[in-house]
Amino acid sequence: MTEQLQYQPIPTTEVVSKPELGIPLVDINAQVDIMAQSYPSVEEFSHPELAPAISELVNEFSINPTFFEGEDAQARLVILSSFAFRYATLDKTDPKASNVREKEFIANGVYALAKDYTDAFDDLKKQTEVEAGHSRSEGNTTAVIDRYTQPDLTHDLTEKIKNGMFDGVKSRMGITNDNEDPYEVHVLSITDGSDTHGVGRKISEDRWPTAEEYRDDPVAANLKYDDSTYDLDASRSWLKGLEKRTESFINETGSNAVAAAFVVKSKNRTLLNVSAGYAEKIAYDNDLENRHEYYSENDLIRDSSIALHEYVHTQGGLATEGVFFGINLEERRAEYFAGDMQGYQDVKFFFNDLKLATGFDVLEYFDSHVKGGVKEDIYADIASVVGLDLLPDILTAAPGVYLSNQSGSIHNEIADYTGGFSGVIGRILEKSKTDPALVAEIDKRVEQYAQKLANSTVSDFEFVRSYRKSFGSDHFTDTLFDRVEAIRAERNTK
Repeated sequence: MTEQLQYQPIPTTEVVSKPELGIPLVDINAQVDIMAQSYPSVEEFSHPELAPAISELVNEFSINPTFFEGEDAQARLVILSSFAFRYATLDKTDPKASNVREKEFIANGVYALAKDYTDAFDDLKKQTEVEAGHSRSEGNTTAVIDRYTQPDLTHDLTEKIKNGMFDGVKSRMGITNDNEDPYEVHVLSITDGSDTHGVGRKISEDRWPTAEEYRDDPVAANLKYDDSTYDLDASRSWLKGLEKRTESFINETGSNAVAAAFVVKSKNRTLLNVSAGYAEKIAYDNDLENRHEYYSENDLIRDSSIALHEYVHTQGGLATEGVFFGINLEERRAEYFAGDMQGYQDVKFFFNDLKLATGFDVLEYFDSHVKGGVKEDIYADIASVVGLDLLPDILTAAPGVYLSNQSGSIHNEIADYTGGFSGVIGRILEKSKTDPALVAEIDKRVEQYAQKLANSTVSDFEFVRSYRKSFGSDHFTDTLFDRVEAIRAERNTK
């Protein structure tokens, strides 16, 4: 968004009150007071200009009172407060281009947060939803999923889950029968193009007729050949059928692409969706006759981890307003509890660097909270470490795969302004430079991590350097691995 917000303080009591519509007053001061009491470690919640700035943004964007209601209301308010604090401490009269871009960043962020709670940007909302591949309603998407659900595979995969497939993850997350969030399993007649790796009729050598069989009994040999070819062709036909149905599924849901597994949440339903090729492998993991020779036990473990990852998404969650705020936290949570086998390397390196820069260990946080935590609490805990002013940068830093496939121009503008994961870490370090004690703590953490790496079995550190940098981890990498090599050199001379 390019609208420039104008700083015109308005009385808090005038905000989000529409008596002609029967909409009651929302007391922003009271909301901010509650946050200050709930999260005393976030000093900015007590800043005298915070409530007026929130009020101004609410008025500027015509945000409805429903924004302050419902399950995620507190998380939305924490995020809105972080943008409001940035706005409150901004020099409104500075004409510099950097100041203008900061205003645009705030406007983009508030729009993304409040677009479902305002009628002021309907056209822009439609545009951004199409860009992100969400041009169909939730109701339409769930209806399409219902139509593409394969009942037999769905039943068998559900039974596999009931028999303990997810028990390990549940235990780590502190999930019991009493606190497990309800969800539905759906195996869909679609493919993402990679999920059928290893699936196929394996025709053993003795199934094909030999030259001797053709000579001794040609009729029987031909029947044997036809039988084997039929099985092989049936497998190929099944795969081609999935590809054709996938094209229709994408068109009907308005998506940009499909995944081997994904979760869809609507108002009343949470759907754990699995593609047929992928479900075939994990539901029937002992059906070796229908697996190619190259499909290994490790392949099965990796495939199973996809289901575990998506199951985590059905239980609680740390992202707010779809995939816009906190999706990095949510994907790190899912990967961690599922065994760290499905990528998101940029997210993993980011939180590793965040730990070095601030001491905040997101993995320890997940382990110490049921289901990995509650979104508003972890947002506030991060703000207490980096400051409320840097919370928007952290929460909007998205995985590369999301920026490529599931975001629109608004999210890309934000990523361009903040510089993504590398930019966020850079700003945290820049802010820390003003406090020698913080700098000393960072140096201590880097040294401790270098000692740990020096004790590892890793030998090709040049590859690790370039690998980390390719995912945006470029602030600590050289310092870290220079120190690792020095430590090993020192040990070799003793």
